[in-house]
Amino acid sequence: MKASAITCVSLILCLLLLSLSSCGARLEETNQGVKDGGNGITYNHASVVYEPVEVGKKYGKLKVADKMSLELYCIEGLEPEQWLATEDMNVLYAEGVSLPTLSEMRPRAVQICVNDTSLHILRRVSDTQTVDALVTAWEQGTALPYPSSTPIRTYKLRFESTLYPALYYCVTYVEYSSDLVVDEVNYGKYFLYSAFDGIFVPAGDTIHRMVTAGEEETADTQEAVS
Repeated sequence: MKASAITCVSLILCLLLLSLSSCGARLEETNQGVKDGGNGITYNHASVVYEPVEVGKKYGKLKVADKMSLELYCIEGLEPEQWLATEDMNVLYAEGVSLPTLSEMRPRAVQICVNDTSLHILRRVSDTQTVDALVTAWEQGTALPYPSSTPIRTYKLRFESTLYPALYYCVTYVEYSSDLVVDEVNYGKYFLYSAFDGIFVPAGDTIHRMVTAGEEETADTQEAVS
């Protein structure tokens, strides 16, 4: 009987330990950032322009309210002591880690993505001249106020990085039916945008020409078939 009781207690302890270990790390929002009490690392929330290319195994949970938490994941190709991703694909980076600018990431290609019921790639552009022009527009373009009119086209641009292959740098492309004029200066219809960072700059017509060329090819093909 005594042996059975000891066996039963041992079993319960084992199950408890397994349960605790399966929970992973528990992180909490503080005034200083996101704190991992287990190893003392403090993480910061990155701008939403940064996204993981692929998440790996589950790291733990981030407490965001009394009874609410977000799953946290490792990012494939990066150390979890420096980088983590939330379940909604936002990036956390540890104190001491510097976030690269778009040009510092040395983008090698950009994916033009459309989000219907799910995100899919409309076109991938690896032409260096085109990629560099978009980077220059983003980092050196004239900062403008976001207009009240509704865009007629919206795409997500995901830049693939040479130096940071585990991360995308994402901005929004928006296109309007009429030109935006500010202080008597015409900035055209095509812009790059990040709501999180409050950036809205002219993009040039490169994306427009690529997308509309594809639409015209599709229309010609459909007409020929019909």
